[in-house]
This record gives sequence, C-alpha cells and structure tokens, in this order.
Amino acid sequence: MKVRGILYKTLIESISLEQIQELIAGIEIASKSPYSNSFYSPGEITWGSKPDGSYRISDHWNFYSHGDIHCQTTNEPMEKSWSVGIYSAETGKYTILKSFPKDYTRLDALRASRRQSREIKNTYRQDRIYEIYQSILRKRAKEARERKIKNKRLWVECEVNEWSYSRGRAKFLGTSKLVGKLVWESKTGNSFILEFENGNTREIRKCNYYKELPRKPRKKTIKL
Repeated sequence: MKVRGILYKTLIESISLEQIQELIAGIEIASKSPYSNSFYSPGEITWGSKPDGSYRISDHWNFYSHGDIHCQTTNEPMEKSWSVGIYSAETGKYTILKSFPKDYTRLDALRASRRQSREIKNTYRQDRIYEIYQSILRKRAKEARERKIKNKRLWVECEVNEWSYSRGRAKFLGTSKLVGKLVWESKTGNSFILEFENGNTREIRKCNYYKELPRKPRKKTIKL
C-alpha cells in the first residue's frame, strides 16, 4: 500500500474523510516514520535534520527520544489530535498549521456493529449446528424405531373403546387397555396393528391414549 493510502487508513479511524483532505490539502505525502504514525512530505528525514519548508502530519510533538527533544513546535499543538506542521530550518521547529481532535465515536460504533454482526453470525452458526445435531438425532431415533418395529421389539400400550353392533346399532361396552408389539403402522400413524403374546393381532384405528414402552412389560393386560 502506498504511503498516502496508509495515511488515510490510519487517520480515518479518528477523524472524518473531509478533515483528512483538509489536513493534507496541497501536501505531497512521501514517507512514513518507521517508528510511529507520522507522515512527511518529500525530502530526507533524519533525527537531526529535515528539509526547510517540509511538512509533518502526526499526533505527537515535542517528544523525548534518542537523548533529545524532537519535533518541537513554536506554538502549542492541540492534545489528542492530528496536526500538520511546517518545518523551519532557521528555528529548527515546526509551526502547527491546522489540527483536528481525535474522535473515536464513529470507530467505536463501527466496531460495535462488527462485533454485533460477528455475534449474530456465531449465534446463527451455533443454532444451525444445533439444528443439524437435532436432525441427526431425530433421524437415528426414527431408524432405530423402524428397526424395532421390523424386529417386533417395540411394545405399545393403548386404551381403546369397545363396542358391540347389532342390527345397525352400536352399544358402548367400556374401555380396554391393550399391550402388544407394534408390527405395522400407517404412514400417517392414525392406524396401527398390535400383536399380542398369544399371536393374535388387532388393527387399531382410534385410541384414547397411546404410549410406546421402553421395554417389554412384566404384566400384560389384554382384552379382546
């Protein structure tokens, strides 16, 4: 990246684009300090000498280093700001021409927005992982259930209403609790067939309650 681009990238964090353009108006940015975020116009820049009339853009002035005070100014620079100064070989000092105070409000808002965006993405990613995990568990549970039905190892308890029919009339006889092995069920699950220990089967089309048992029950109540 060219020096001018580095300057823009550095200053845009704390001052506006318009302020940057105003700060460097008419100045050619040629170099950057290897030690700090200070920028210079063309010419040989050393600790001990600078070209007369050269410009420096920086956020620190009148500092002590290498046994001496450097980048001294004839006027007091604004604290916590970006300033441009012009160097006088006669006085050996810079005169601050313009300053803009640093304001990190926009940067903080941008960082907060980015942080929130990352959090949203992370939350979405975690939710998505959880959804996939739950989907895998459901698939495995479904496959395991299908195997148990196929192998006649899924025991079911349900309660059904018993009716008698005579001459086109239905008479309610009560309820029965049925316990048997689930050997078939419709795709909708609205009807199913139970096989009892005596080998008889019964198709159930409607029941009052339905419960799949974790294991073969010790006691079985069968009423046919």
